[in-house]
Amino acid sequence: MQYRIPDQNLEKLQEQLERLAKRAAKLELTEPTITIVRQEPETLADGTVQLWHIVEITGKAPIINGWQFAAVIQFVQDDDGNVSPLFRSVPDISIPVELRSISEPFCDHCQLMRRRKDTYLVRQTETLEWKQVGSSCLADFTGHASPQALARYAQELMELEELAQACTDPDAFGSGKASHFSTLGWVSDSAMMIREHGWVSKGKAYNDGGVSTFSRVDANLFAPRYQRENPTTADIELAKKALEWVREELAAKDDLSDYEYNLTVACKSSFAERRLLGLITSLLPAYARAETQRIEQALAGNSEWQGEIGAKKFPTGPATVLGCFDSEGFYGMTHIIAVRNDDGHHFKWFCSSLPKIADDAWWNPQAGQRVELTGTVKDHSEWQGVKETVLTRCKVKLI
Repeated sequence: MQYRIPDQNLEKLQEQLERLAKRAAKLELTEPTITIVRQEPETLADGTVQLWHIVEITGKAPIINGWQFAAVIQFVQDDDGNVSPLFRSVPDISIPVELRSISEPFCDHCQLMRRRKDTYLVRQTETLEWKQVGSSCLADFTGHASPQALARYAQELMELEELAQACTDPDAFGSGKASHFSTLGWVSDSAMMIREHGWVSKGKAYNDGGVSTFSRVDANLFAPRYQRENPTTADIELAKKALEWVREELAAKDDLSDYEYNLTVACKSSFAERRLLGLITSLLPAYARAETQRIEQALAGNSEWQGEIGAKKFPTGPATVLGCFDSEGFYGMTHIIAVRNDDGHHFKWFCSSLPKIADDAWWNPQAGQRVELTGTVKDHSEWQGVKETVLTRCKVKLI
């Protein structure tokens, strides 16, 4: 997999990979490698040059006596004391749904309870049998001479992607950061950053060279107090709704994907470990997608194009916001507001900045919000088989 690493972090990443390679050699395993594919100089606004390295990292989970390390099982406790497993798996391995019922660190090899925060999930490569094993039983189970070293290597290898992603952030390796964070506080700050800068995943930030939402929240949290931004009441309320959705509605579903399941586990508690925050940051986009789908299903109907192209001061009539999506391009951020009026017709408004509404406050469009837009008909388009009227230069009226 390839990553875009700033020059100041390359040595740190290489040191980590070299350490893993030495450990793999001692354990007689395939060594992970790092290759610099190319370099990309970037001229910054102050005239300085930031050098970026595009690197490719390879690594393979160890297989010993036919058993492959598949995941580290991290047991997460919620506020009521209930425990759920969170799987930090090898990228190309999907964890069976039935293993999500594991609720305690029980070793399938020695049949004893292991008082450990983490255990290991291994898979037989031929029979595809799965077992949870404690670190102290790895010697008997795998037959390897250094089972603890093998377990440490496997765990670090499974977190290799997180390590590389961390290296894309120049401030990733501070040692004084807290180990646990308020889940509501983090999601509220995420709502603030998404409102101001749009949602940017770590993957998108890597591909486009931008700043991820996670990095913005993290930087703001540890900024000097006089520089720190605080979420609005609306941001906090949105965070509460999203957490209620993931804990009550999403968690109750039977057909969760691996991502959805891990998201429900990560968001269970009022406080979260730092290594869960990347996953928790993705809660709001997941919630927005679910809300958009729910509203679209509730407002089922046939959409038709409205107004003639070029018509000014065209009103949508009373409408419901389906969602607000952000797209960052060469000329900056574009907000895309999708609404559906009470007659079932779809409208989209593309704007570079959101307008001010009552009390001189900036509009923060949310799925389900009731509005009426008035603007110029720019185009008649179609998306996923649904006819949409594209508006521009809109005025917003909350209803």
